[in-house]
Amino acid sequence: MLAFANYFWEHPLLKSHIRELDTGAVLFHQNEMGQSMFIILSGLVELLAEEGPQIQVVTIIEPGQFLGEQAIIRDSPFRRVFGARARCPVKVLELNKAGVEKIQLQSPPLLIDILKGIFSVASDRLHRANQMITILRSSNNEARLLSLILFFCKTAGHSGPQGIEVVVESSTIRYYVEMSEAEIQASLAKWEDALLISRSGRGVLTVFDEPALAASLSALADVRPIA
Repeated sequence: MLAFANYFWEHPLLKSHIRELDTGAVLFHQNEMGQSMFIILSGLVELLAEEGPQIQVVTIIEPGQFLGEQAIIRDSPFRRVFGARARCPVKVLELNKAGVEKIQLQSPPLLIDILKGIFSVASDRLHRANQMITILRSSNNEARLLSLILFFCKTAGHSGPQGIEVVVESSTIRYYVEMSEAEIQASLAKWEDALLISRSGRGVLTVFDEPALAASLSALADVRPIA
């Protein structure tokens, strides 16, 4: 994905659409009418469920990913399902319909590449959604939490010096699994004591041994394995 993002960053037609945002900057809010799409070029963006004063991080969007691509596909503005916020300094490419029409006139091959990227990301999102449905079927909340961690390891984890590093904040867990903060922390502490994971700032987990963590699912009731 990163090489794909670098291609867009370097293309002369797109340089005027590049935006740099500081940590905490809002790309858009939930329920706003969307009129532009974003491609994340560098940094991390939080996808947010904004329910009144309560904000939950649904997932982390990485370089090469798209947001709001419906803005250039649909004939009319659409209502954004989630909000988006810069987790750290980020660089994004923002395109609206006028920008896309200009690209279509001046460089049709570039537009084709952008559309290919959108379809690829859409296909990947559908696959992830199907996986998420599978792992959340268990009636055991601890099993669902463990499956969620393993899911994010597979889809958004990075190799670190001690294992797979992945961002899984408590607010993200609560969005998917009905657990109290105390229950979440107790489960994480148990796996930390077993030397399967470690925790650091801002929800970053390190999974030391992914197969061993996955094997611990067998001790929990009503579990469906991750495909």
